[in-house]
Amino acid sequence: MKNIILIKDAVREVLEECPKSRNSDKLLILLVFKKLGFEMFIDDIKNSPSFESITRWRRKFQNTMGYCTPEEDIDALRNRRELEYREVFA
Repeated sequence: MKNIILIKDAVREVLEECPKSRNSDKLLILLVFKKLGFEMFIDDIKNSPSFESITRWRRKFQNTMGYCTPEEDIDALRNRRELEYREVFA
């Protein structure tokens, strides 16, 4: 449980400190790893939080709580991609 709280706090802090991380999961992941002290070496990756946990918290903050939302064009792009996905897999 402690690990989940650390990830949650790190994601929130990065989203607050770096608005560009609200638009890019890749940037968010790199900055969260850096904040948690990981240098992205193979040995570090074994013990690092999963990318899914980081992006899941970003989605929860943005979609559920309306917090640190992305720029409008990124939000529109994500909505279009979601609709396309639903059309293909519905």
